[in-house]
Amino acid sequence: SPLAELPLHFALILFPSFQALDVFGPLDALNTLKRLYPSLPLRLSILSATPDPVSTIPSSAGLPGPAFEQQIIPTHTFTSPPPEPIDILFIPGGFGTRLADTSSWKPVADYLNNFFANGTAVRNLRGVFTVCTGSLLLARSKALGGKGMLDGVRATTNKRGFKGALEELPSVSWEPHARWVRTDLAIPLSSGSEHSVKLWTTSGVSAGTDGIFAVISEEYGQPVADLIAVVLEYERRTDPDVDPFAVEL
Repeated sequence: SPLAELPLHFALILFPSFQALDVFGPLDALNTLKRLYPSLPLRLSILSATPDPVSTIPSSAGLPGPAFEQQIIPTHTFTSPPPEPIDILFIPGGFGTRLADTSSWKPVADYLNNFFANGTAVRNLRGVFTVCTGSLLLARSKALGGKGMLDGVRATTNKRGFKGALEELPSVSWEPHARWVRTDLAIPLSSGSEHSVKLWTTSGVSAGTDGIFAVISEEYGQPVADLIAVVLEYERRTDPDVDPFAVEL
């Protein structure tokens, strides 16, 4: 079946104080994909540490005045994930990835550690898509054997936090001049072999929307991506090397 060649199950990983545009920009492109092609059996699972609504602000923010936030209700938890195979892991970034209080992001790293240690889940995985500092969450997670998931792998992240990424995770081949980076990720298996998946890491916040168009173009075809951009009246950046927010090291 032609559908067997397409990624159909996206799993969004959420944590307190995620960045709204990291999530909603790419999601709206995928929403439009489903609306334009209703027979395409796309599925979205939303995973978080608990079944409680996940906010765009940290629970410990202590901000004055009423909260200005948005919340998303998970469909699953990290300890009770969807039974269906996941095709693409979608990991956004946000302030919660950089908090000194690791309670926001540590459950994500723990979930990813367990996911990448699960041979069945890994063998079904087709790709990983990170936005902004979501790449830090992936880099903090461990493959079988204890190696960092992005050690030696080309990736990018939010340019405002780029030097911090270099300091915290120097084993990653961080790209300072990239709107997004497309490469392959070799995930070790207990058998001693590896399973290779596609990896897209994007720069900060709005770059995630350009990045998801790159995913759609590669997986569903350039004409499909072009049509979605027209429907959304979105002026895409199609060259991953054109990065107006690049940093000089």
